[in-house]
Amino acid sequence: MSRKYIPYLVTLVLIAVLVGVFAHKGPQTGPQGNAPQGNAPVQDKTFDMESFFLVFDTNHDGGVLPAEFEAVYATWEQGARFSMGAGQEALSAAKAFQYFDQDRNGRIDGYDPRMKDAWDKAWEVFTRDCAKRGLAPKEWRGLWLGLNTAQLGTMNHEIGARARGELPFGGAFFDAKYFEGNRYVKVTRKDGTFVQGFATEKEGKLWVVTTEQSLVVVKLADATVEEKPDSPQAEYLKAVRMTPFEDVAGNLKLARRCMELGLAREAGMMFARVLVFERENSEALKALRLKLDGVNFVPAGD
Repeated sequence: MSRKYIPYLVTLVLIAVLVGVFAHKGPQTGPQGNAPQGNAPVQDKTFDMESFFLVFDTNHDGGVLPAEFEAVYATWEQGARFSMGAGQEALSAAKAFQYFDQDRNGRIDGYDPRMKDAWDKAWEVFTRDCAKRGLAPKEWRGLWLGLNTAQLGTMNHEIGARARGELPFGGAFFDAKYFEGNRYVKVTRKDGTFVQGFATEKEGKLWVVTTEQSLVVVKLADATVEEKPDSPQAEYLKAVRMTPFEDVAGNLKLARRCMELGLAREAGMMFARVLVFERENSEALKALRLKLDGVNFVPAGD
């Protein structure tokens, strides 16, 4: 049997990554009565930190949670588990997790000082794997994502919109200042034509973000304004402000609600968000009339 021990100092961790030190010992009894058969030697070795995320990050999101760690650790024989030094007793899953989770945030990732080198090496492996599959490697708030062209486009649009302070509406992104007050109106001009959308008022003019992906400016003196505080669009805007880009369940819920409200474009944007993080999500694929061809999206057809 071979127990993996974790050194006390960060410097030793880095040395272990680089050179893989092995410490051999003679016959001895393992912890909790797990003795090797006959006179077979117990071999202690420093853990290959380079492999940490490849071993424990089973859902490939760039981090390891306690349940994820414990599920893998439970499959290891007692004599192969972590200890704090050669020949010492095996650590429980909770104590081993705590060792690696140095910042005590309940998640082991590249922000933990002990794990940075292992994180960087695992990221190199991840990027090579993405390249082989024709995917672009991206990291989003600790999540590691291999994205096809469509997914990458959606993510880049979302990232750009966030940087500019924009919100999604009607299949496009608009400056959040045009949604202040969550005021949805119908504006009728003197000639009888009208527009509907979110309105902000300034210097006798109404700036309206319409459902047709446009920004219309109307003079208040030349129009009649009808307030629609209970509109489906107002409900959507309130919800989308509270739904993070990476919240798959939240975006699915909002997409379904948009479909109920007849907001097809808004629903489409939420389903597209879902596919960034779950490429094989059947509900989102069906809603957007897509299917997978390998790792890429293609039209599903009728």
